[in-house]
Amino acid sequence: MAATPPATADSATENMEPSLTPSVNDSKTPEPDELVPVYCLTKLTDEDIEAFRSDMMSDTEGLDWVKPDFQQWVRDQEGTLRDMYRIWRDTGDGSGYHTAFFIDHDCLSSRSVIVVDPDHETMISSDEASEWARASLSAYLNRKAYPEGVDPWDVPDGNYEDYLEDMADDIVGKRGVAYGRIPATDFNTVWCNLDVANASLTELVSSSGGEIKIQESEDWDEDAAMEKLHRIIREHTERDGEKE
Repeated sequence: MAATPPATADSATENMEPSLTPSVNDSKTPEPDELVPVYCLTKLTDEDIEAFRSDMMSDTEGLDWVKPDFQQWVRDQEGTLRDMYRIWRDTGDGSGYHTAFFIDHDCLSSRSVIVVDPDHETMISSDEASEWARASLSAYLNRKAYPEGVDPWDVPDGNYEDYLEDMADDIVGKRGVAYGRIPATDFNTVWCNLDVANASLTELVSSSGGEIKIQESEDWDEDAAMEKLHRIIREHTERDGEKE
């Protein structure tokens, strides 16, 4: 009979299918190591790496088979957030839906790790996403220089989630990515929760006391996105009018 994993309120193994965690559920069938790349944006000494490894493996909650695989930074100049986005983009499968971990110079003193994820909640359903969409659409229409100015009907107030949901594939992982800093000790549980979609990046970073930010893509074509958003809003408005 499979053993029951420890009951821990915040454990990343909670609600996971037993087949995903055989090392937790069946001590006779150890899970093969899952090597998770951790991309460095600054050069780490051997001592730095061992210190991070120790922290990242100190509170595994039965996830000791999830192990960091440090990818050293080789350039003399420190890596930037733009480098972070580029590495995230280039190491994915092209779908735009994957998670990556980073260590920059600021992580050294706080012993933290940056987690990067497209995070649907941040990019589509958050208040910040609606505020961004409204401000960007307004600026786009002003740049279009409509002869009679911008009609408020073209830039609705309120929540944009339904509109943004219709163009999620154009935004999530394309406009940029969400990222936040977490204590290195949370590495395993954060990786596992994101891997099985048990929690969003917003939830995980917030629970660690961190703040979600967005790194924009240099290749993001905002005008094209706003043109599509404008069309979607008109379509929604026309459909709503037909229902009345």
